[in-house]
Amino acid sequence: MTSKKQQQRSICVIGGGAAGMSCAWALARDPSQRFRVTLLERAPVAGGVATSERFFNETRLNDGVQGGSASYANSLKLLDLLGLKPHWVDVTVSFGQGEKQWSNHHETMSPVIRKHKHEIRKFGKLLRIMKWCPSIFAFVKIQTLLTICGFSKDFGNDIVFPMTALFFGTGNQTANVSSAIFGEVFNNSKLKLYDYDHDRFVGVAPKMFAFPLFSEYYAKYAQMIRDTGNAELRFDTCVDKVIRESNRVEVYCSSGKTTSFQDFDDVVFCCSSEVAQGLLEAGSGTTRMERWVFSNVCWYDDVTVTHTDEDYMTKHYDLSLRTNNTEESSKNNQKKNNDMYFVRTYPEDRSKIEMSFDLSHYQPTAKTKEGSSSIYQTIFLNKKVDEGLWTIDKIDPAKILLKKWWRQFDHSTRHFTRAVPCWRFLQGKHHTYFAGSHTLVNTHEIAAISGFAAAYRLGAEYPFVDDELAVMQFDLYLSLIHGCKRRQPSGVIP
Repeated sequence: MTSKKQQQRSICVIGGGAAGMSCAWALARDPSQRFRVTLLERAPVAGGVATSERFFNETRLNDGVQGGSASYANSLKLLDLLGLKPHWVDVTVSFGQGEKQWSNHHETMSPVIRKHKHEIRKFGKLLRIMKWCPSIFAFVKIQTLLTICGFSKDFGNDIVFPMTALFFGTGNQTANVSSAIFGEVFNNSKLKLYDYDHDRFVGVAPKMFAFPLFSEYYAKYAQMIRDTGNAELRFDTCVDKVIRESNRVEVYCSSGKTTSFQDFDDVVFCCSSEVAQGLLEAGSGTTRMERWVFSNVCWYDDVTVTHTDEDYMTKHYDLSLRTNNTEESSKNNQKKNNDMYFVRTYPEDRSKIEMSFDLSHYQPTAKTKEGSSSIYQTIFLNKKVDEGLWTIDKIDPAKILLKKWWRQFDHSTRHFTRAVPCWRFLQGKHHTYFAGSHTLVNTHEIAAISGFAAAYRLGAEYPFVDDELAVMQFDLYLSLIHGCKRRQPSGVIP
């Protein structure tokens, strides 16, 4: 008699970030135990780009991923399932510096907002048009749209590009971001991040949350997957190549000095498209359609510097109301500016962006040593093209806590018109599925949803059918990236 293990469909999940863990859990929790999951991750722990770091012996903070909006329904459901709580904050942002500084929370209207008041109202009318025909604007760069519609160059550099960079600035491709995706920030009733203010552009600090420590989050997540009894999580394991045959997939990997290979029924790439392409080309090769999609996901080298250099922040951003924790400053506590995000444009090219975060005002665990003000993180974008604009050498080396390089994809019109619509033609072909935020938008929420979607296509149930917003987001992703609709569930799986 055939054992249950022999009857299970073997699935290899490559990558242990948000996408890989969600895919592995959705498959492993299947009530009928139809799947045997092996997750391979080269790092020693799960989480992918979402990591936790330790400083000053006791201070711990999240790196790579900061938080999410109230619309991150799948992420919030997962937190609840793991017994963890989000840390809710009102996200305050300072854009620009000096006369060009403005924010999303000041009561008084800044000079630059008054300067552009007519264009702000005009842009509000444009957003209403975009709301009713977003598909057309997917093909139009935000910079091109501003030019066609007669907006001034200063309006783009002072207002629109800094706001765009806040959410879609990876690779310093802000000017090339799709107009449609920028419009969703304001227009999508369920997913929007801001209400448009026809006088101030944005006038309210949105409610967002910081994740609990990812070290704890992903440790609990990994244990929840193991507890199903249907999954093996192998960390410190590098995948070397993937060979796809007509009826199986061979995955070759190495851990330390040991190399091995294993046959699977299907493989899910929950790693970047660059890594997936490399593994396939090292093995049996890629198809023409895969090469087309991979070539239209463009990757860039960005670097984040975590530091405590208040002088750098004061010089390059508007911290005029911020003060150190001294006796004198406590008298002016009413005036203290506790902005969390800072965005500035480079004087040499004002379409190019630099961003910084005050982690101490966002993450509850990001505490500094006594007498210090904050832990900051500054991100410098697109090394290949824009390194000459960077001011990274102005940060005091003695105050740098961590420097980390990232490969980030952009949110350009090319991405949304050439890559995003074509992922559906790859999913399920040659026993292969693809997941990760790069399939749509660079958020932790999309990464998690993408893992659930790949598992769903393999036959697993979507886990959060009792949450209307989570279901809506999952259904939207499934239709866009897999080209199919969700089956109506017969009941809710606990």
